[in-house]
Formats: sequence, C-alpha cells, structure tokens
Amino acid sequence: MEMCFASVNIGAEIDISEIGDDDIIKKLFSENAGLVFQSVDDSIEINLIENSIEFYKIGEVVEGDNLTVSNKNKKYTFNISEYRDVW
Repeated sequence: MEMCFASVNIGAEIDISEIGDDDIIKKLFSENAGLVFQSVDDSIEINLIENSIEFYKIGEVVEGDNLTVSNKNKKYTFNISEYRDVW
C-alpha cells in the first residue's frame, strides 16, 4: 500500500494466491526475506528467468484509489486515500 501513497489516483491489484501458505496473515507478515519491485513492463521477467531467479508476478498498478489484495477465494479492498491520511 505504501508504494501507492506517493501518487494520487494510483492503486494496485495484488494476488498472492500462488505464494506459499494459504494463511494470508502468514504471507503478509512473515519474517521471511523477500523483495517487491515495480517495473514499467514485463521485460524484467525475461532477465529473471534467464538467471534462474524464482519470482512471482503478484499484481499490477491500476488507475483508481483502491488496493485490492486477493488470496485464493478471499479478496480485501483498501481505500488508499483513507489510509494515506492515517499514515
């Protein structure tokens, strides 16, 4: 969500269904090392594959004011403007 705070009318649709455990709390708040980054296009995937780096494409930036996080059959939606004000 914090990645969306810097701009207005930028949201994201995230799906973490393919990653590990079914428990969304464990996925989002575990102490396991990981990296999330944003790319302007899908070309980075070729580099990751060529270098045998495991990755998951978990979502995309969308126009709007919501962050949607999906895990299996559950979906959670957060209003970015509301949480930006709290932050």
